[in-house]
Amino acid sequence: VLQAFGYHGQIGGLLHEYAADGERLVSRIVARDLCNHALGSRELDLSAWAAGRLLVPSGDRRRLRVLDADAQWAERTSVALPSAAVASRPLRLDGRAGAALLLEGGAVAWAGPGA
Repeated sequence: VLQAFGYHGQIGGLLHEYAADGERLVSRIVARDLCNHALGSRELDLSAWAAGRLLVPSGDRRRLRVLDADAQWAERTSVALPSAAVASRPLRLDGRAGAALLLEGGAVAWAGPGA
């Protein structure tokens, strides 16, 4: 069973994948420059799962990256945001899986794996 774990954005913004190897737990870095939490914020989960993809902001929270776990965490797309993401919630819009993003300044955006 594989598990993925994000490492704090201000300390490196790494996504690790973990797999059991006998009695050992082996880690490998599968993505860099990610941010799941902004220092000083109570919002602890800026990423969201949608249609089997991980939607996660870049380290500066100004891009939304779409990572495909089934394809060894390949980045499927990266979209510029008008301002930094400050919150994220999974949201289906018109039957499509995605996430609602609250941006600095109060704007709201929706993003999905195919958006």
